[in-house]
Amino acid sequence: MRLQLAGIAVSAIAVGAHAVGDVPGPSVLVFAACGALALAALYFTLRLLAPHHLGGGDLRIAPAVGALGGIGEVDGIVVVGIGPFAITAVIGIVLLAGRGPRYVAHGPSMVGCAVLATALGG
Repeated sequence: MRLQLAGIAVSAIAVGAHAVGDVPGPSVLVFAACGALALAALYFTLRLLAPHHLGGGDLRIAPAVGALGGIGEVDGIVVVGIGPFAITAVIGIVLLAGRGPRYVAHGPSMVGCAVLATALGG
């Protein structure tokens, strides 16, 4: 829980720092809010549909990851919306083929895609 709260704080600081140097046009804050709402809605829906396949931690960090995706504008939101599922699926397929563990943590791929999306907006 502490790591999740720290991640949310870092996300807020990163969005704020990008908003300070924002150029004219749609604000980084608008994209960050849209990304946060989009990912929160997506993960909430998935949690309702398949509660045993998506952890509560993933649900709690989804808005922060979506806000970081908003720094990369639409491209960043798409990266954080689709990328983690693709990465987790590939890792899961590789592990199943090699008779590895049956469960794959989804959070690390969410964080990795958030870093990539932030770099897109940098």
